Amino acid sequence: MKKISLLLLICLPLMAMAQQEGRITYKETTKFEIDLPEEAQQYAHLIPTENVSTMELLFNANESLYMEAEIPEESEQTLMEGGMTTVISMGRGASAKTYFNVEENLLVQSQDMMGQPFLITGPLPEMNWKVVPEQKEILGQVCMKAIHTKDSVTHIAWFAPGIPASVGPANWRGLPGAVLEVSMESENTGMTIEATEIVFEDISDKIAKPKKGKKVTQEEFGKIMEAKMKEMGAEQNGDGPAIMIRVERN
Repeated sequence: MKKISLLLLICLPLMAMAQQEGRITYKETTKFEIDLPEEAQQYAHLIPTENVSTMELLFNANESLYMEAEIPEESEQTLMEGGMTTVISMGRGASAKTYFNVEENLLVQSQDMMGQPFLITGPLPEMNWKVVPEQKEILGQVCMKAIHTKDSVTHIAWFAPGIPASVGPANWRGLPGAVLEVSMESENTGMTIEATEIVFEDISDKIAKPKKGKKVTQEEFGKIMEAKMKEMGAEQNGDGPAIMIRVERN
C-alpha cells in the first residue's frame, strides 16, 4: 500500500503538468440574420443563415494560439438581374489567428480586412466571469459553468478544472481551466463553440506569435472595420466571418 501511495504522489503532479499542454479541436457554429437592401431582397433565399468552421487551439500553461484547422476559400456569388449586380461574399480570412501570452499580458490577433493584413496588439482583455454551481461532462472532462455579461449580451462557458490552463477559444479565457464550450446570443447573431477532440501532447514549438500585418490597437481596428463594413454593406458576426453584400448598377 505504501508503494502504491508513493507512486500516486509521484504520478499525479506529472499528470497535471501533462494536461497543461496540448491541442483542442472545436466546432464553431455562427448563426445570423441579415437585413438586405431592398434592391437585393430577391436573393435573400440564397444567403446562408449559418457558418460552421473547424477550429484548433494549441496551448500550454503560458501561451495559446487559436486558428482555423481547415481553411476554406472565401465563397463569393455574383448575381445579375434587372440591370443590377449583387455580390455576396463570406469569409474569415486565412490569416486569422488569436495569440495569448499570460506572462507578457499580451494579446496578438492577425486579421485580414479587404485583403489588407492587420496585427492587433494589446493587453489581455479582462472578463468578469461568475462561476455558478452547475456541472456537466464534455469529452470525459467534468466541466463547471461560468457566465459573463457585457453590453446586454450573455456569454456562457463550460470550463474543465482538470485541464489547469487558463485558455479557451477566441477571446474566451481567464477561467481556472480550459474552456471546452461557449455560447453567445445577441440581437442578430448566435454563436456556439464546442470542443470535439482533446489531445495532450508537446506543442510548444508549434505556438508562434503572428508577425505579419499593419500594427494597430483594438480600438483603431474597430474603427477601420466599421468604416469598411459601411462602405461594403457588411455585417460582422461576433468573432465569426464577415458577410459582404455589394449592390452595383450595371
